[in-house]
Amino acid sequence: MYTETEKWANAPEYVRPRSKYYYFYEWMRERISDHFPHLPEPIMDKLLAMDAGELDLLLRYPKAIRGQVRVNSFPPVPKYPITTQIHPKC
Repeated sequence: MYTETEKWANAPEYVRPRSKYYYFYEWMRERISDHFPHLPEPIMDKLLAMDAGELDLLLRYPKAIRGQVRVNSFPPVPKYPITTQIHPKC
């Protein structure tokens, strides 16, 4: 007998349980990756959380999605050293 996990691991792809919009998100993720192949995951999640119609409209016009993502428009945040000194009066 199979356990529940083994049952779904051995099941064909089209039978496996998926979230409601799993295939839509994968398709949109692929379309976004066509424009921006190395997009950070938080920005990808932000785009996928948008309204479907608005995201589709952005993907039809590359200039619009570039403005939404702004991949290279912000300089990197400088890193400052953190010092841990205990104040003498403490």
